[in-house]
Amino acid sequence: RRAGVAIEVGALVLVTGPPAVKAAPTPRIVNGAPADPAAFPFVAALLEADADRKQGVYQAQFCGASLTTPSVLVTAAHCVVNQKTGERLDPSEILVSFGPTLKIPNPRVIAVTGIDVHPSYRLRTADNDIAVLTLAQPVTDIPLIPVVTLSQLDEYTAAGTKATIVGWGNTSSSGNVFPDALRSGQVEIFPSPSCGSGKSYVVDGVRFRGYRSDEASAENMICAAGVTADAEVIDACQGDSGGPLLVGTGTERRLVGVVSWGERCASYFPGVYTRVSSELEFLRRTGAIPTIAPSAPPQLSVAARDGEVRVTTVAPSDGSEVTAFAVSVVNPATGEVRGCTSSPTRRTGTCSVTGLVNGTRYLVNAIYGSPLGNSPVAPNVEVIPSMQPL
Repeated sequence: RRAGVAIEVGALVLVTGPPAVKAAPTPRIVNGAPADPAAFPFVAALLEADADRKQGVYQAQFCGASLTTPSVLVTAAHCVVNQKTGERLDPSEILVSFGPTLKIPNPRVIAVTGIDVHPSYRLRTADNDIAVLTLAQPVTDIPLIPVVTLSQLDEYTAAGTKATIVGWGNTSSSGNVFPDALRSGQVEIFPSPSCGSGKSYVVDGVRFRGYRSDEASAENMICAAGVTADAEVIDACQGDSGGPLLVGTGTERRLVGVVSWGERCASYFPGVYTRVSSELEFLRRTGAIPTIAPSAPPQLSVAARDGEVRVTTVAPSDGSEVTAFAVSVVNPATGEVRGCTSSPTRRTGTCSVTGLVNGTRYLVNAIYGSPLGNSPVAPNVEVIPSMQPL
């Protein structure tokens, strides 16, 4: 059962897709629970095409993936790269199946026409362990999972944040017990020093060891693990690779990580996930993030100074790609308009309008700009420059 196998690479345990080097299988989602069949429709099973033709979906499943646009899935690079040769698999070698159960009479199976692997993916370190698959036909009847945006990072990836892992992987830490129904597990995101600086971290009374800087990168990886009421470790392992690390519920749920690697499974080391927020440029370029115009006006922070107004705005949270924002400062008494523009950095953008008259009332507004159009105009904010900051 399963085309994927575990390969030990130094301190890493990767779960690969076909073809691969034979090794002992490693358990997956360990100490999880059956998933609500309706809760994760966007989670797909990756299948070895030849095994599917001969043995069916259940035997062919080797990794997971997440549907982020109707035609695109996000998965782990190591699922689609031969870990022995470093060669990318041909799209014809992979099929995709949707549905919470692998054993059904007429499974929904879709071909893959394209595989994009992150150009900086590294076999030995698992850095940038992310890939994008293009489907032969769009899936328009399944809800998508939005990718976390830069403006949501503090809320969605802070240490202690509760997250969910999902997959069809092995559920035994000492044997091979592969379920046909999707399972899920609740984990907790570790602080960055536990994912690159070797710091231990305690979850519900259980102390986990941390990874050193030569083992993990907090910049591109997230460490997470969970603990049951009986103090058993919840972890993802073989068969779950490429599947999602999710934060939030309902319409606020976001894809924040991709199952990547670990030091054994359900051990006192956390599981390691590709940090999706560090891969946004790659995901945009490969079509894994929907391109939309900003739907909401900017949220402004305005500071009036001596003859000057300084305006700061945060990146939008609706998933749109903003390339600039423009500020207008209007003197309502004379109609005079002054302005400034800025390109947002990681999360914020700031610009200043100078040459204003102290003691004069001004109205400040702004818009986001994107390749697909501008946002609505922000409501006016009244300011009065003075010698003393307001």
